[in-house]
Amino acid sequence: MKNLFLGFLLLFMLSCKQDKTVELNEFPVKQELKGFKVDKDYFLQTSKVFTLNDSVALFLSIYNKENIFNLVNLESYDLLNSFGIIGHGPGEFTNPAKIYIEPKKEAFWISDGMQQKIFRYPIDSILKRQDFIPYEIIDTRKYGVVAAYIIDNKKLSLYSGETKEFILYSCKEGMKKGIGKSHLFFPGDRILNLTKRLKTFKRHPSRELYAVSYIREDLLLIMNKKGEILHRVKGPGFIDPLEERGDYEFPVTTYTKLCVDENYIYALYNGKKGTSMNDRGEFVLNDPERIFIFTWEGKPVKELKLEYPAFSFDLDKQRNRIITYSNALDEEIVYYNYEF
Repeated sequence: MKNLFLGFLLLFMLSCKQDKTVELNEFPVKQELKGFKVDKDYFLQTSKVFTLNDSVALFLSIYNKENIFNLVNLESYDLLNSFGIIGHGPGEFTNPAKIYIEPKKEAFWISDGMQQKIFRYPIDSILKRQDFIPYEIIDTRKYGVVAAYIIDNKKLSLYSGETKEFILYSCKEGMKKGIGKSHLFFPGDRILNLTKRLKTFKRHPSRELYAVSYIREDLLLIMNKKGEILHRVKGPGFIDPLEERGDYEFPVTTYTKLCVDENYIYALYNGKKGTSMNDRGEFVLNDPERIFIFTWEGKPVKELKLEYPAFSFDLDKQRNRIITYSNALDEEIVYYNYEF
């Protein structure tokens, strides 16, 4: 009888240990941030923003056919250089997609989804030359669709995208290895796997931890390099990515971008349809207005309410600012003072 009781106790303890899901209903602290519009004499069109180093930000204008990438000084917000053309010639892009910044801040990588290649751009070189043609290139055709990714030693190390039943794939010596089992997998349906499981991820700056967020499900995972899910945060909308919708109904978007530092995960959160149609039949972007902050243990810390909707954001820790791009304003670049 004693052994039976101990067995039940052990099973209960194991189940408690494995259930690490936190239901997010509200944050202990909510803070409203005032936005400061940047007065500039250049135009950016619907841009993703990336802080490359302490002095330069990169704005990726997703609808431009010329000057796709714009380098901006983070102190004055002056335009330093523009480059990138949509085309089929040397150094031209077909579908520029994701950016990865090297930890030493010496270079960044740009993936092209149609070419299935990732190109390296040294920051010093691209600041001096508009016609720089990258010569360090990673071919990703054998990996299928590569979405978010990490480069180590100038080689593809980890990526999300076409990862079958796994959350991520690691790449060593050209071989793929699944990391973490996905809670969503549709055998034999490639399109459904790609659309319903859209996600991004970030690596901890000094530890082998990964923050993984989903674009159509309000779910944040914190995972180690073995693929073990250490913490899981669900909410606040408890959005079901499998919910059926009409043929002309746009999906709800949740986490659209992650930024991380040693202590925290910063997540731009929407919680509403990313696109809708107004009374005149025009498409309208419904950009996020909130940034959620979590610890690396998945504990909710703070909700930041932005004054203006933000299509994208990044951290300028040198100046204690959050940099955003807003589709809702003519000024487009808006920064917020924030003590990190």
